[in-house]
Amino acid sequence: MFRAVLNQIKIFPLILMPCFAQAATFTVNDSGIVGDANPGDGICEITAATGDCSLAAAIDEANALGGARTINFDASVSLIIPLVAYDLSSADITIQGPGRDLLTLLANGFGILENDSISGITLIHGGGVATLANNATISDSKIYIPANSTSVLVKNGTGSTTIDSSELIGSSSSPAAMITTDVGGTLIVSNSTLRDHTDSSAIVANGTLTVNNSTFTNNRGGASVIQGNTSAVVIAGSHFTNNVVSTATVHATSNTASMDLSGSVFADNALSGGNVNVDAAAIYFASNAGTLTLSRSLFTGNISPDARGIIYSEGTDVFTNVTISDN
Repeated sequence: MFRAVLNQIKIFPLILMPCFAQAATFTVNDSGIVGDANPGDGICEITAATGDCSLAAAIDEANALGGARTINFDASVSLIIPLVAYDLSSADITIQGPGRDLLTLLANGFGILENDSISGITLIHGGGVATLANNATISDSKIYIPANSTSVLVKNGTGSTTIDSSELIGSSSSPAAMITTDVGGTLIVSNSTLRDHTDSSAIVANGTLTVNNSTFTNNRGGASVIQGNTSAVVIAGSHFTNNVVSTATVHATSNTASMDLSGSVFADNALSGGNVNVDAAAIYFASNAGTLTLSRSLFTGNISPDARGIIYSEGTDVFTNVTISDN
């Protein structure tokens, strides 16, 4: 009986199918501009079987595969001159450079950044840098703003975008702000420097804005360095120095519910032109239904013509440990 049952059992051969791993990290070792030979195969290479991986090829692979992908750089790559706009919209991509003084990228920007991050590069470009969508991060990077640019960093959507430990360097004759944010979104600027921008603001915030431990210096010709058209502006531990504006260094419009500024310094800023009745060299808070809170801050060496003052507020004011001297 037992032998009869065994005779009826059929034994099938075990077939092992090949398994191709899809790389989560691509290393750029070629400074060229050519894309990937076969996007989606998990191998970053311009020419099949050579392993020559350009930034364009790495982005092609990441977008084709989707999901979370990391792109880093071989030490041999220090300059990439693609003069193209990269599209990071199809995957959650982390571009991880070796450091902003070690890698320079000349490009026309990065398209839409959503759940993407860029770190450790210097970006010099001839057009808009990026549209910053939800959960985008720029860190440890240096970005040069082109002259006459109409689109630089534009924050769209209702999510949060972070710029950390970075330097944004402006240009002469720029009609656009360094950073413009959309209604409903949140922009966080930390440990960063925004400098040398001309003819427009450094930041125009139409969503919630938080600035921590950052420096704004030598920005000239715009109405303001920061313009808040938003529900809340929070500035802490930051320095505003040697800026020349026509409305105020920080201007909160009538749409602003609150502005909280603490532990900050306004020094040697100047008001030039503007409205003799309301503008001020340091702060103009234009919301008569809002609250301006200042604490542990110093205002010194600021110049306001026609005795227009250093701070002008139309709202409720709460000042604690604020020093105003030698203006």
